[in-house]
Amino acid sequence: MLEFKQNTPICGMSELHVKLGKLLRYKRKQKGYSQQELGDRVGYDQRAISSFEKGIRKVDAIALFAMAGELECSVNDLNPLN
Repeated sequence: MLEFKQNTPICGMSELHVKLGKLLRYKRKQKGYSQQELGDRVGYDQRAISSFEKGIRKVDAIALFAMAGELECSVNDLNPLN
């Protein structure tokens, strides 16, 4: 189990967002979806999916669970710390 000490980040947040974005892009391409197709399936526009994948926009829990469901993977499969 990971232990977190106050003010001691494991990894920079922007780095985590970029890693998560790369995982999302990989899984999306595995399924053969465009950003628009995935966005339509989960209720986000193409720009939002692009921003998630670039690590520019934080992925909230609702979006994460929705995308994991559409990509037929677990949320843990999208965990950038794995």
